[in-house]
Amino acid sequence: QLALDTLVSLDQSPAHCARSIVLFSDSQRQCQIAEEIFELRGYPTLRVDSKTSTSKEVKEFLKDPDTYLE
Repeated sequence: QLALDTLVSLDQSPAHCARSIVLFSDSQRQCQIAEEIFELRGYPTLRVDSKTSTSKEVKEFLKDPDTYLE
């Protein structure tokens, strides 16, 4: 539900507002579903978990999250 509420907020926010969010969950499946929903709506995602930890993109993020998110 949190992912859907967040998605509605993003869709309704003005285009000039920052559109970056972070979702936390202890459910692998919920994270995967949230990622699918956001990507279907055209939002870029970066899921960080045991299944994605070896990807180049996640490794770059973990090295320096602030720089990655700029």
